[in-house]
Amino acid sequence: MSANETELQLSDRIMAAAHRRWQHYPDSYRAVELQTIADWISQGESGCVVGLPGIGRSTLLDFLYHRPQAFAQYLDIPLERVAIIPVDLNILPDDTVATLYRVILRAFYRARGQFDDALQQIITDFYRQHAGTRDPFLPQGALLDLLALFQARETRLVWILNHFDEFLKTATPEMARTLRSLRDGYKGTLCYLIGMVNELSHSPYREAARPLHDILDINICWVGPLSQPDANHMIRRELQTAVPPPDAEEIQQLWRLTGGHPTLIRVAAHWWATTGRQQAPSQWIDSLLAQRNMQQRLTRLWNHLTQEEQFTLSELQKEQLLSSSQSGKRANAGPKGQADLRALRLESLSGLQEKGICRRQNEGWRIFSDLFSAYVGQAAGRSRGRIWEDTDTKELFQGRATLTTLTPLEREALRFFIQQPRVRHTYTDIFEAAWPEDVQYAAASNEAIQQMIRGLRKKVEPIPSKPVYIITWRGQPEGGYQFFPEGQPSG
Repeated sequence: MSANETELQLSDRIMAAAHRRWQHYPDSYRAVELQTIADWISQGESGCVVGLPGIGRSTLLDFLYHRPQAFAQYLDIPLERVAIIPVDLNILPDDTVATLYRVILRAFYRARGQFDDALQQIITDFYRQHAGTRDPFLPQGALLDLLALFQARETRLVWILNHFDEFLKTATPEMARTLRSLRDGYKGTLCYLIGMVNELSHSPYREAARPLHDILDINICWVGPLSQPDANHMIRRELQTAVPPPDAEEIQQLWRLTGGHPTLIRVAAHWWATTGRQQAPSQWIDSLLAQRNMQQRLTRLWNHLTQEEQFTLSELQKEQLLSSSQSGKRANAGPKGQADLRALRLESLSGLQEKGICRRQNEGWRIFSDLFSAYVGQAAGRSRGRIWEDTDTKELFQGRATLTTLTPLEREALRFFIQQPRVRHTYTDIFEAAWPEDVQYAAASNEAIQQMIRGLRKKVEPIPSKPVYIITWRGQPEGGYQFFPEGQPSG
């Protein structure tokens, strides 16, 4: 037997074992999210699958690949016309486009088992012929031939590009343009499922993905906590060796504590099996919050929220349960900016609902997990909220606090940022917007801007040395600053 044949057999055995590991998941796993994704694929569209840390985004995308028969029930087209290819863009040995093409060919090679023998041989030949090629035209030609073959077969190709935000940290503009060109050249055949921790609008690397913006900012599927049936299934699976196993009431209690968040379930289940079953349920929250591994996971989740979201959660936690009418009344507290502040809060709550952090119930809003709610209470005061302008008085606020100590230059710069958020502003843009015309040219220096920004950061940033509102960007011939009014996630 040749070395190549041995390699093929070993690869096939590894893949078969990987598929078997997914058989214990129910066919109905993540039904809502899978239906959304299936609708995109059926229509030949791409989209972003977004989920906060530990929520199970990667598990969902892996399930999609390893359990195609379960996914088939949601599709409007036959499964035989769909090919799902996980493409790991975070193992690129360098940042050349030639390597990008070769990594995609390798992804086809690793997923070849889903195709007929003839197509498997074509994929294998293409991969092996170009595995060491440095000339980008050769692997590009092979990949384009492969895409054309799938197009001729009327097969929908779905590339899973998970951890895409990590890829964007080092991606070159040429790589993003290449991905866009491939999708445009085979539109209707090639679809992207982009896995990210935060949507593109909140990513510090959004500029690197600019060529892909208009195909990724329309279809967004937020992966939230597990449904109660899925969560109960996971709790039972995590505690399958516990003797005696948890009863129905204990499973319900663990569900309420974790809210169906997978990583919280995992830690809570292990704690229950070793410690919790000896304690009264009334002690569970305090005991779990004292666990270092639980604190780490709750902190990571908290840090991946914006300052505005953290501020909203702190208020919500204090009020416990809110009805929508109560939310409006509480948001009106304070003499100024009542309508603006109420609108900002409702917008933030809606965003938190999309992420699965809040749930709207008949009696009002509720944080998804009793454990996370208790953690938010501990974290109260750590966040500052959105920076905004009262449309009536033109006063500037951060959360509920009026920004009263700003210098005239800082005030004009901040007002300019608020009016044009998330845009990359050059030093020249900021000079023209904030400096009076009669002193613009006399004071026109990058150092003057930098000094003003340092002073502004001291007044609005939680940690001025690690800014989340006013972000520096560097470019040619000049760099500048980018403003995020809600405060970027710090995780």
